[in-house]
Amino acid sequence: MASFKVPNEISLEEFEKRVFGNNVPVMVFFFDPECGECEEYAPYVVDISENIEIPPLAVFSLNEKKYPNFRKKFRMASESHFLFVKDGKIFDEAPLNRRGVGIILNEINFVK
Repeated sequence: MASFKVPNEISLEEFEKRVFGNNVPVMVFFFDPECGECEEYAPYVVDISENIEIPPLAVFSLNEKKYPNFRKKFRMASESHFLFVKDGKIFDEAPLNRRGVGIILNEINFVK
C-alpha cells in the first residue's frame, strides 16, 4: 500500500475487466509507493477521480511494484505513468505531466 492516497487501486486480476471492459473512458495511474513524483501527482489523480462526472471517466490505480512485468504485457513505454482506454482499446499513454494528461483527457472525451 502506498504511503499516499491513490484512487481505486486495482489488482492485475481485475485490470482487464475493469479497464478494458468498462463502458466509459478509463484513466489508469501506475504508481510505485517509493516514487517521489508519483506521490507528488497522486493528489491530482485523486482530484480527477472525485470530480469528473460529465463526461464520465473511470479512474483506477495500479501498483507497479506488485506487477513488475505489467508494462511489457501492454507494450507501455517505461516513462508512462498514465494509460487511457476508450471503447476497450488503448487510446494513449502519458508520463507524469499535468499538461499532457489534460490534453489527453480532453481528447478522449471528445474524439470519436
